[in-house]
Amino acid sequence: MSFVELNCTNCLSDCNKTTGHCDGSCSHGFYGDECDKACTENCFRCNRTTGVCVYCKDNFYGILCQSNCSINCKYGCNKNGTCFGCFNGYYGPQCQKKCPVNCTFGCHSEKGNCAYGCVDGMWGDYCDKSCPINCDTNSCHQGDGSCWTCKAGFGGNQCSDRCVDEHCVLCSYDVTVCSRCQKGWYGTHCEKNCPESHCISQSCDKTTGKCLSCESGWFGEYCENQCIGNCDQCSDTSTCEKCKPGFYGYLCHSPCPSGCKDCDRDGKCKTCIEGFKGVDCTCQTSECVNVTDNKCSQCKSNTSWYFFEDACCPCSKHCNQTMGEETCQVDNGRCLNGCQDGYVGEQCIETCGNNCAPGNQTTCSNVTGHCQNGCLPGWFMPKCDFNCTNNFPHCKECKEYMYPYTDRFVQCYRCGPGYYRDFQSGFCKSCYNCLNNTCDGVTGQCTYGCREGWYSLSGVHYQCQFRCGENCLDQTCNDTNGICTNGCNKGFYGLFCHMRCPTNCINGTCDSDTGHCDDGCIPGTFGYHCLSTCQPRCGDTGCDKESGRCVSKYHILVWSVTICSSTGAEPVFVARTV
Repeated sequence: MSFVELNCTNCLSDCNKTTGHCDGSCSHGFYGDECDKACTENCFRCNRTTGVCVYCKDNFYGILCQSNCSINCKYGCNKNGTCFGCFNGYYGPQCQKKCPVNCTFGCHSEKGNCAYGCVDGMWGDYCDKSCPINCDTNSCHQGDGSCWTCKAGFGGNQCSDRCVDEHCVLCSYDVTVCSRCQKGWYGTHCEKNCPESHCISQSCDKTTGKCLSCESGWFGEYCENQCIGNCDQCSDTSTCEKCKPGFYGYLCHSPCPSGCKDCDRDGKCKTCIEGFKGVDCTCQTSECVNVTDNKCSQCKSNTSWYFFEDACCPCSKHCNQTMGEETCQVDNGRCLNGCQDGYVGEQCIETCGNNCAPGNQTTCSNVTGHCQNGCLPGWFMPKCDFNCTNNFPHCKECKEYMYPYTDRFVQCYRCGPGYYRDFQSGFCKSCYNCLNNTCDGVTGQCTYGCREGWYSLSGVHYQCQFRCGENCLDQTCNDTNGICTNGCNKGFYGLFCHMRCPTNCINGTCDSDTGHCDDGCIPGTFGYHCLSTCQPRCGDTGCDKESGRCVSKYHILVWSVTICSSTGAEPVFVARTV
């Protein structure tokens, strides 16, 4: 006997093929014994027996899923209408409330406070309070309204107090402590004028008064020394790191070629003056008589010039010339009759330089002019036309690098005696305050230590660029850490003699190590560093400098007398208050 398999209707699982009854779950949206009844319209899943909705479709809620979730719900809502997160700018169970207007990036979805910060100028849990008017950039701490930084000349927690020092532009919460001085001033209290020199913008270091940077053509700690002529940047008067525009050479004594606005240290043009173009700035717009679409189509001379953009360039003077014939091809400058001896390339402007190294191959390429056996010592780049010493005065050893893989560049690696390679500029600079002016040519670390009055910070900065404290006796200190070695000047103490003796020390002197008052405390004070004040009841007699106990105005005099008796002589002590 055969059985016919029956299909269940709207059955999600466990369909009984014999009876056609769904023994498992109904498909989403249906219920009943036979899964033949539809759940309410917006119901995703309902109870199999009662039809009561268990899960609503997205963006609906209620017993019958008859209500829409709030349009401000970000991820829909639950059956009670409570949103799963709000869109930016709203909060509350149904995201029905707007965040405070000064919140940044919305607010807390339940409490409504500005949990992610305030717009500039406001503070508080709800960003409803204005920052103090002297806050720099009009911004302050959200929690207490204190300024992050103050406007120039103001300090204090709310930037409501003026800096005490007249020429101070930035002070801390303590308005007596100045962090930055006005232009042209320096010192602890900005009380000193910057040196009248060639500092850029008349600005100098707040502590030392040294120039932060020098005007063109000047050098030195105070920019008081002038570089050699035509030098824009230097560190001594014997060399130049950077020539002024229009000059080149080891001492910047040679003017750049005609047509160049600026050139490198070997005289190769970098930029052209107006009206000139090309690699060597010899092409001239004035030599072109017909320009179409920014391209020259006719030069004044048809036999010795060729086209280049909207200008005309002279044929190389190293082209072989034949009387009455064109010297070079008019559209690219290629020499038509070959090159003179010693010159190569289509335009005969490349040379097989004197700085190519000899070897097995031809000294240089007939096409490119590149040296095929390398360069003589001190010369670099494919044509050996980059001189190490010319471009990096006082350099003992240069190295050639590739960046990233195709661009070549040369840098000084090690400087000669008395100089080191400055990491920032790449040029050789004089050893910095080294004993015997001797230092490592790469790092600048002094070979024999620092000269007197200077020190380095071992492990932090190994050049002797720090001056011993001005209050070190004889301005002498350890050259590796700056600790004063001979003690302090009168009135100062500490490892670096940077702290003043306590104000209540007699004669203003104290122990240079501990700060303990050498000659005791002034009347009316006692204790550690004489910081404590005697009690008023001690009166004019004051108090003990160690314990602070009042000193009595009465003194007890004690002396001894000898009394003779039948038993012998016995001493007797007698006391009297005076």
